[in-house]
Amino acid sequence: MSKRKIEETIQKITNENIPNKRAIDLYRERTGNLQNILIKDLMIDNYTFARLSLSDSIFENVKFVGCKFQGQDFTNIKLDNVEFDNCDLRWVTLRKEQLDSNTFVNCDKREIDVIG
Repeated sequence: MSKRKIEETIQKITNENIPNKRAIDLYRERTGNLQNILIKDLMIDNYTFARLSLSDSIFENVKFVGCKFQGQDFTNIKLDNVEFDNCDLRWVTLRKEQLDSNTFVNCDKREIDVIG
């Protein structure tokens, strides 16, 4: 992919929805984080989000399968109709309403911190 095409993709991502896993990689390579993004109507499998800032991001109608979020702070992230399936959520911080309003199936939730 050309540098111009990558820049166009990054610009689209920052203004709209991240459409696929490759776009997530491009954004991550460019910015070093995943802050202030929208991921909607997507299934993401076997992706490592640990040690990435997800501050002020929005996840809507997303299914995470086998993803790693160790130590992630979700308190400044909007989770709307999100399913975590077989994900590593150790040492994650969540607000109580996030825990109650989303689905967690077969996830490792050891030492999870729930606020509120």
